[in-house]
Amino acid sequence: MAKGLLPSRPTQGRADRVTRKWWFILIVVGVNFLPPIVTRNHAEAYASMNDLPRRILSGALLYSLSSRWWCVFDLAPIALIAGLVLLGNRMRRVFAGYAAVSFVLFAVLQSVAVTKEYGVAIFTCNLIWFLAVAGFWAWEAAAGLNDFSCWRAAWWKWWVVPLAIFAFWVPFAPSAQTGALAFRPLLFLRTHTGLAFCLMTPVYLAILTLHHPRVNLALMRVTALVGIIIAFWNHMTAFVFTSNWYHGVVHVPLTAISIYVLVLSFRKGDSNAGVGSRNDATSPAPADTASAYSD
Repeated sequence: MAKGLLPSRPTQGRADRVTRKWWFILIVVGVNFLPPIVTRNHAEAYASMNDLPRRILSGALLYSLSSRWWCVFDLAPIALIAGLVLLGNRMRRVFAGYAAVSFVLFAVLQSVAVTKEYGVAIFTCNLIWFLAVAGFWAWEAAAGLNDFSCWRAAWWKWWVVPLAIFAFWVPFAPSAQTGALAFRPLLFLRTHTGLAFCLMTPVYLAILTLHHPRVNLALMRVTALVGIIIAFWNHMTAFVFTSNWYHGVVHVPLTAISIYVLVLSFRKGDSNAGVGSRNDATSPAPADTASAYSD
């Protein structure tokens, strides 16, 4: 490093290499086979293993939230994205930190249920996946590898934005009387979109794709991989185990964006990615930090 220049940013080389390995992907997928955990009536619970995940997910803590204060988590992402667009890298650690907290909330609120039959029940695989993703976002909050200094992406990259908006907003819902779709623009404030993995993950991934390759590739890869697994089981539930086309449609953004991001994350891109940000006064000179995104 040249004399007088600031030290380089933390490298993501090791994390990038490890998350590219076939065995890493196999481990992540293998978590799917971990059984749920219950606190009572264990024999009965495991005898009905085929139905236990449905009971946990349909009775998750998320659906018991009644206080209007929880809508803060539905509005906060809008404010954070606006801040990210206006302030660039000065907001990247705050944004990543909020994402880490939100994935922890996904893990607790969507993977844990309190049931009459089995007491506290935990959908183990979802809990582990969501907490793992939260860990990667927490690492990003500390390392600051994403570069949001410029929002001028190629025109073809913007296809993810309408899907991400749809996932977050979901302004349509089937009418209880007729079954027809009804336009309800404020529905996201009642369904707690900001606390749902399947609806918020497309938003986080879409933002990363617009700045690829100047982003944390390992973070992209792990978030997208978990997104694909969750989307797969939701589509199986919607179109195979049941017949709920609306549920399937709502998960199309998660499916499409996660697959796209996973493929994108294996592309090396520019070796100088993620360095030298015009909106971050602490950014080091690009010449000394090219290794931050290389193996």
